Amino acid sequence: MPRVAQSVISGRREAMTRLLRDRAYLPIGELCKRFRISEATARRDLAALQRDKSVVRTFGGAMADYDRRFAPFADRLKLNAAAKARIADQALLLVRRGMTVFIDAGTTPFAVADLLRRDAPPDVRVVTNSLAVVERLTGATGVEPDLLGGRLLPNQAVFLGAETCRAAAFYAFDVALLGGEAFDAAGVWNSSAEVVDLQRAVIDRSRRHALLLDATKAGRTAPAKLMTWDEVDLLVTDAAPDSVDVPDEKLLIAGLAASAAGSPAGDPTMPDATLNDLLHLSHELGLESRGLAILGEGNTSARASPDTFLVKASGSSLGTLRPADVVECRLAPLLSLLDRT
Repeated sequence: MPRVAQSVISGRREAMTRLLRDRAYLPIGELCKRFRISEATARRDLAALQRDKSVVRTFGGAMADYDRRFAPFADRLKLNAAAKARIADQALLLVRRGMTVFIDAGTTPFAVADLLRRDAPPDVRVVTNSLAVVERLTGATGVEPDLLGGRLLPNQAVFLGAETCRAAAFYAFDVALLGGEAFDAAGVWNSSAEVVDLQRAVIDRSRRHALLLDATKAGRTAPAKLMTWDEVDLLVTDAAPDSVDVPDEKLLIAGLAASAAGSPAGDPTMPDATLNDLLHLSHELGLESRGLAILGEGNTSARASPDTFLVKASGSSLGTLRPADVVECRLAPLLSLLDRT
């Protein structure tokens, strides 16, 4: 049998390393199919790559050095900390009494966990694949943390893999708070296929989801695509509106940095605190367990300034009210109309 040239073997192993870095994990059978090699050859290639420290072998497959080459969680936590805190403050509006919430292993979703430790609605169940999130929420009043098992990536302090996806399928999430590595006009991207696999498994089990992405991730791509904008429920970001090619209806807060007030119409005069208070009140009143609103119907309003007030738009639901569903009205014209009646 003729010997295979070393250049062919080296080229195949380089391609295998690139593939594993993109996909994070592939079973032996998949490697054999992709490279048209026998299982024995695949195992020899993986053994050689492991000796070179290019991949990490696991039972039945191989996981690339993603865990080691990607910056450790503790280091990433320090990046853009102020922006992540502002995004988390807005995302917290989605978490309400009695919910089951998924918080993934990104550093921005972790900022939500940090807020929940200090100020959580009662009876919230938080499910996560992040050791850091569980550690932060252990002992927090009103919060019950659950950790999904699977294959541990110690540098990232997360569990990933098929077992983690299967574990997620046992839950029904009211909302999923997800991170990402990048977003552009084509959609949202993440650092590896395994991260995306878990996020998709969680989204399939969620009533709604929100992507929490800071401005540094705008206009970029990453190795694995999570979804297009048609599939996204909500984006919470501090990116300026003109740098985010996202439909307005997909924005929970339309650019925290450029529209600090969080106005659904982009009006910088709308008071952020008043809007947030109105959203919190509406969400609480809209809870089915309270029995105060039928099918989310009802109205809420709040005084915004001496001359204006905020009101829930007709057709929107109390329980899922967003900034885009709130209208700022001027008092003078309305009072004038009332005077005529």
